Amino acid sequence: MKPIQRTSVNSLDGVPAGVDRALLSEEMEKIKSLVGEKRFAAGKYGLAKQLFDQLVTEKNFSEFLTLKAYEYLDWVTGGEL
Repeated sequence: MKPIQRTSVNSLDGVPAGVDRALLSEEMEKIKSLVGEKRFAAGKYGLAKQLFDQLVTEKNFSEFLTLKAYEYLDWVTGGEL
């Protein structure tokens, strides 16, 4: 099966990816205010933002969106939850 490709990155309503990134940053700030700065800093929120950005802006869509995140899960890498 040939991967789904795109020629440009826009949201469904035609907003360029750069604008969506600004929105993503705003949402991350909201999450930080909800969970607290200490918990936010200790968590993997930055990694989640990075993975999300990669998934929605890469030229080829991943067949399974979660595959890229597996290497970061502690139970997969042998760590404890």
